[in-house]
Amino acid sequence: MRDIKIGEDWTVPNPDGVGRRTLVKGTAWSVPVVAMAVGAPFAAASGNPTLAFTLPSYSGTPCSDIVGVKVQLTTDGTTPAGAGEPVSVTLANGYTFASGGSTWNGFTQADGSVTLPDIVVPARGGNSIFNAASGTLTASAQVTAPAVIGGQVYDGSGALYGGSPQPTGIVSVYSTRDTNGVTQVQALDSNGVLWGGGPSGWSQANTGVTDVVSNDGAVFYVKDGQVYDGTGALYGGSPQPTGIVSVYSTRDTNGVTQVQALDSNGVLWGGGPSGWSQANTGVTDVVSNDGAVFYVKDGQVYDGTGALYGGSPQPTGIVSVYSTRDTNGVTQVQALDSNGVLWGGGPSGWSQANTGVTDVVSNDGAVFYVKGPDCA
Repeated sequence: MRDIKIGEDWTVPNPDGVGRRTLVKGTAWSVPVVAMAVGAPFAAASGNPTLAFTLPSYSGTPCSDIVGVKVQLTTDGTTPAGAGEPVSVTLANGYTFASGGSTWNGFTQADGSVTLPDIVVPARGGNSIFNAASGTLTASAQVTAPAVIGGQVYDGSGALYGGSPQPTGIVSVYSTRDTNGVTQVQALDSNGVLWGGGPSGWSQANTGVTDVVSNDGAVFYVKDGQVYDGTGALYGGSPQPTGIVSVYSTRDTNGVTQVQALDSNGVLWGGGPSGWSQANTGVTDVVSNDGAVFYVKDGQVYDGTGALYGGSPQPTGIVSVYSTRDTNGVTQVQALDSNGVLWGGGPSGWSQANTGVTDVVSNDGAVFYVKGPDCA
C-alpha cells in the first residue's frame, strides 16, 4: 500500500498502488494501439515556450495504426499557445501517415494542441522516433513495434525464388554462376544458417555464419569475425583482419579474385591469397563485382576511385549497395536506403525500383532481393 498526498493535511490511502493510466484513443471493444506514459507529464512550467508530444513514447504492431497522437504547444510551459500556430511532424523508418507520406503539417487548435492523422506501422515493424517542430522549437517521442526479422528471396521478376516453402527469416542473399553457367544462390537467415538454393529448392550449407558472398563461381563467408573461402579454409593467410562484419569479392581484369572485407570499425580491407591491406576508413558497406568496386560512406554511394557515383544529387540514407553488368556490358548499381526503398543507378542518375526491401544482390546480370510481408 502507498499513500497519495493531496495537501499538507490530507492523505488518501491507495491500497493497490495504481497512480495513473493514460490512454491515447480507442473505440468500444477495439483499441488499435496503446501508448503508455513512461515519464513525467508532457512539460513542466519553465517560463519559456515549449513543444512536446503529450506522451514520451508510443507502441504499435506491424501494419496497425497508432491513433490519437497529440503534440502540445505552450507559451510558458503551461499556458496553451492558442489556435493557428504551425506544427510539422516527420516520421522515419517506414512509418507513414494514413493520409499519405511521412511528413504532416498542421495548425494548433484553441488549446494549443494538434492531433495527428493515424500513423501506420510498417510491415517490417521496428523502432523509430516521431519528430515535431514549430518555429525554433522541436520535440520527439520514441515509438516501438515488434520487428519482423528478414523475409523471403525473390528474383528480379518479383517471383518467389527456389520454390515454396523456402527458408524464412532471410536477412541477406547473394548469387553467382558456377562453372556450368548455372546460377547458385546463397541466403543467410537470422539464426546464422547459410542456405544454398537453386530453381528446384534449398538446402542447409553451414551454421554460425554472419555474412556471405558468392561471385564468379567463388564463395566467401564470415564466421567468428574472420573470412573463410568456400572450402572452409581461412582466407588470405593468418593473421588476417579481425572483427570482420561483411565480405565481397570480384575478379579483376586479369582474372584474379580480389576480396574486400569490412570490419566493425568501418575499416575496409583488400585481400588476396597472399595477405591483406587497409583500403579506406569510415565505410559502412561495400560491393565488388565484374571488376568494379562501389562503397557507401556518409549514406551515399562512391565508386572505387572515390568519386560520388551516379551524379549529384543522389539518394541519401543509403545503407547497402550492389552492382552487376547487364547483357550489354553496362554496370548497373542497386542501392538500398534506410526506409527500405531500393534504387537503381547508373552513371547518369538514379530511379526508385521497389519499396519494403531489406536486402538485395545483383550478379552476372541477375538480381535477387529479400522482401518481408506487405500490409494488406
